[in-house]
Amino acid sequence: MLFKVASLVSFYAALAVWTSEPTLAASASHDPNFMIPKNCSPGDLLPSVAALSSEPVQRMPYPQSSTEQTGVYGPITNGQRMARHLNPEIVAGIGAQSGALLRHGSLSPMLREMIIVRTGYRTGSAYEVYQHRSLALSVGVTEEKLDTLACVHPTGLEESERAAIAFVDELLTINRPTDEALNAVRSHFSNAQVMEIVVVTGNWWLLARMLETAGVPLDSGNIGQHGVSKEDHR
Repeated sequence: MLFKVASLVSFYAALAVWTSEPTLAASASHDPNFMIPKNCSPGDLLPSVAALSSEPVQRMPYPQSSTEQTGVYGPITNGQRMARHLNPEIVAGIGAQSGALLRHGSLSPMLREMIIVRTGYRTGSAYEVYQHRSLALSVGVTEEKLDTLACVHPTGLEESERAAIAFVDELLTINRPTDEALNAVRSHFSNAQVMEIVVVTGNWWLLARMLETAGVPLDSGNIGQHGVSKEDHR
């Protein structure tokens, strides 16, 4: 792992505080190419995917201390550790929104995770891709479908999935989706579900920006091993 931290002293002090807590937060060692599927046709791999790295340069240290031991996925993750730089009320708000989408959303868990993985690929967030591919697999999404989400033109998707992913792409690139994309997604989903697709995309777009700004290292474990916790944790 290529760590570049603002202060080695701060980093090791933070690490010492966290080692006694339930955590997925130890850094991981991975094949650098494990997140780059090879099933996209030549020229069809998203440019952001080609730049993914399993060894991000950590650009911010973890907070010095925290009393938090669990998160929305059970054991706390590196991403959740880094978020503790924020005021507790803000962390609670982000956790509440993420938890509500994960536990109480009207979208199927499979589609939700496909949207998050597509968002991770589109935004070039290796951390988000790594963690949510694992959760997607645990709820039944196939490896083939996850791999094709790294392609500019995904193949092998159901019609409703294609409409949702095309809609997500427009949300991430032009902000105001075209009438064509909106009408296509509305032909498969309720208005409530369409708005939920917008919120899921926006929520994990936000988290991807936080993760990549800080250069959060990949965890040694993954959230697919534990799933979503049944209780609210802040």
